[in-house]
Amino acid sequence: MMLTNAHARHLASLLARVGQRQFARLLIAGLRRSLDCNTVAIIAFSKRTGATILDSWVEDPALDRVFRDVYVNGAFRLDPFYQEGLRAQRPQFLRLKDIAPDRFFTTEYFRRYYRRTAFSDEMGFIMPYGEGIALHLSVSRRGTDQRFSGRERRALEASAPLLAVMLKRHYGVPAESADVASDLVPIATRLEAHARKHLNADLTPREALVLQHVLEGYSNVAIGLLIDVSPLTVKVHRRNAYRKLGISSQAELFAAFIPALAPSGKGVLS
Repeated sequence: MMLTNAHARHLASLLARVGQRQFARLLIAGLRRSLDCNTVAIIAFSKRTGATILDSWVEDPALDRVFRDVYVNGAFRLDPFYQEGLRAQRPQFLRLKDIAPDRFFTTEYFRRYYRRTAFSDEMGFIMPYGEGIALHLSVSRRGTDQRFSGRERRALEASAPLLAVMLKRHYGVPAESADVASDLVPIATRLEAHARKHLNADLTPREALVLQHVLEGYSNVAIGLLIDVSPLTVKVHRRNAYRKLGISSQAELFAAFIPALAPSGKGVLS
């Protein structure tokens, strides 16, 4: 891909400011100008510390409140970009629709976060640093049918090698602290502990795992493939778990367990 003079000048400015406070501002300004996006966020992903906002720009303050109240407070664990970031082996651009589970767009998390923000499309650049640590550069648009074009996606993909170098040099390896080691607890274990402690329900480990995948947006068929059982067995586990919890919908399931997903110091395991 040939760079325009404007793009070349912008990249030169970015490279000159790696490690300086102006870097993030210039990077975000360039993305806003070239993509006409409504949000830009640079987030550190870690199995230990969760999701930490490093730099961001949000067009509407109301979006920022939803982002912090829902996503940062624990729902990020259900997000496809977060899960993909923790297992990524190389820098790559990803689209939400390409990595989302088969029923993700009907989940309560999608309704409470993506629909409330009115996001119509999201792309993310994942920069892995090793096992369970990554940087995530997210850009999104709002409004009906406001999708990123193939040309825009290809342009971002072409810039991936340079972005990887700049992000790595500017932000370094995301810091981790032993003080938040409880964030390493798997989601299913969190659900099982929360149900026992706060909901007076003794879930089996398999039931908790099924509920985790339901919250993430997998169908019974997809869950069966993930845990190597039949869809009918998944249905039985799901029905038994719902009965123990006294619920009948995914909305009730999400409301019951969102506290269990909170970062260390805020949730049931703290």
